[in-house]
Amino acid sequence: MKQKYTIGRSEDNSSITITEYSEVDKDIYAQLCAETFAIADLPDALQDNPAALIETFRTRNLFPPRDYALRIAQSLAQLLADESQGIVEVKIDDKAEIAERRLAAEKLAEEAMEDVLEDDELDTILETDTATTTLSKAKAKKK
Repeated sequence: MKQKYTIGRSEDNSSITITEYSEVDKDIYAQLCAETFAIADLPDALQDNPAALIETFRTRNLFPPRDYALRIAQSLAQLLADESQGIVEVKIDDKAEIAERRLAAEKLAEEAMEDVLEDDELDTILETDTATTTLSKAKAKKK
C-alpha cells in the first residue's frame, strides 16, 4: 500500500496542515484525514528532539507509524526552516519498506549465524575446560 502525507503552510504562516492520503488505485489517492497545528506550538518541539515534534503532531486521527512519523518530522522541520516552501510531500511505499526490512532482517540473521559459529568454537573450549576440571576433581577424590 502506498501512502502520502502533505505538509502545508497556511497563507498567513500561522499554522501548518498535515494531510494523510492512501492510494486507492494506481496513482489515485484518497484523503484519510487532515490535522492543523499552530506553528507557534511547534518550534519548542523542534528544539527538543524529533520525538517531541512527533508527539506534538500525533493525534487520535493522525497517528502514523514511528518510521513514517520520523520522516514527517524531518520534512516538517525542513518546511519550517525554509519559509519559501509552501507544501512538502512525504511518499511512502509499504512494499518497498517491507522489502528493506526483510533484507535488513536477513542480514542480521546471517550475522547472528556467524556469531553462533564462533560460539560453537567457544563451546568446544568450554567443554574441554569442563572435562579437564572434572578429571582433576576425580583425581583429587582418589587421593
